[in-house]
Amino acid sequence: MASPFFIACQEGYGDVVDLLMDDVRVDPNVTDNNSVSPFFIACQNERISVVRHLILCERVDVNLVREDGCTPLFYATSHRKHDIMKFIFASGTRVDTQVTWGTANRVALDQAGVNNDSEAVSLITRYWEDPLQTSLSLRFELKATSILPSLSFGRGEFPF
Repeated sequence: MASPFFIACQEGYGDVVDLLMDDVRVDPNVTDNNSVSPFFIACQNERISVVRHLILCERVDVNLVREDGCTPLFYATSHRKHDIMKFIFASGTRVDTQVTWGTANRVALDQAGVNNDSEAVSLITRYWEDPLQTSLSLRFELKATSILPSLSFGRGEFPF
């Protein structure tokens, strides 16, 4: 059975996620039976407000790998979820994590190429060349759009 925290992430209940994250008893990295983390399910379901909450928390591991070897970044790349990719990059994730997909070992850039997704290729190569600068510039870019408004969520102002 899924935890209340997992369900809140899955359904996009940002206020509930924020409240539960303040409770030290809540482990934000506990996975379900398929090794899916709350962060992964929020990315998968495009719950932007929840993804935003979770990348603020140092306790959240944005690089947790699903049982089949898939990372949140690889999933977002595979499904052309560019806004989610930007959040993942803004969090400072590792872009070079290899995923065993079928019989091949791939990184997100490989998958973007397979999908003929020029926007994803551009995002990934930009981040790969200079992770720190790209992370910072994406933080400002996201803040300047409606995707990432300046709001307070109990832990202070969103830092980017």
